Amino acid sequence: MKKIIYSLLVLLAILFNFASCSSDDSCDEFEASVTAEIASAGTYSGTWYLTAVDPNNVETKSEAPGTLTFTATDVENVTSIRAYSEALDLDLTCDANITYAKDIYNFYFFNQVPTNAFESQFTGRILGDENVEKATIAFSKVVSVRVGRKYYDYTYKYSFVGNK
Repeated sequence: MKKIIYSLLVLLAILFNFASCSSDDSCDEFEASVTAEIASAGTYSGTWYLTAVDPNNVETKSEAPGTLTFTATDVENVTSIRAYSEALDLDLTCDANITYAKDIYNFYFFNQVPTNAFESQFTGRILGDENVEKATIAFSKVVSVRVGRKYYDYTYKYSFVGNK
C-alpha cells in the first residue's frame, strides 16, 4: 500500500513539473521615451471632496473646485504635487514617488511618509489615453483641538478627481 501511495505522489510531482507558468501575461512591455515625472507633469482641474468628522462621529461633507499640479523634479521618478482649493483653504505641496502603470498614459504615485506636508500617507493614480488624462488622490489627516484640559480629534478626509 505504501508503494502505491508513494508511486502516486511521484507521478503527481512529475505531472506538476510540466505545468508551469507561461508567458501569456497581458502586460505588454513598453518603452517610455521620458521618465514618469516628466510625462505626468501638468495641472489637473476638478473637484476636491472633503468629509470632516468631529469627535462625535458626525460627518460634514463639502466639495469645491480646485487643482492637482504635478511638477517634475531633478530626481528621477519623483514629482512635486500641489493640492490646491481656495474654497477649502487647501494649499499643500509635497514630493511623491511616481511610476508608470501599464502604459505611457497611466501613472501611480504615492508618499508613505506620514510626516510629509499632507500630514498623511497618500496614494493616487493618473488614468488616461491619448485623448484625456484623469487624476485621483485621497488622503486624510487628524487635527487635535484642545478645549480646556481635553483634546478632541477632528478627521479631515480629502479626495480629488480632475482632468488635465
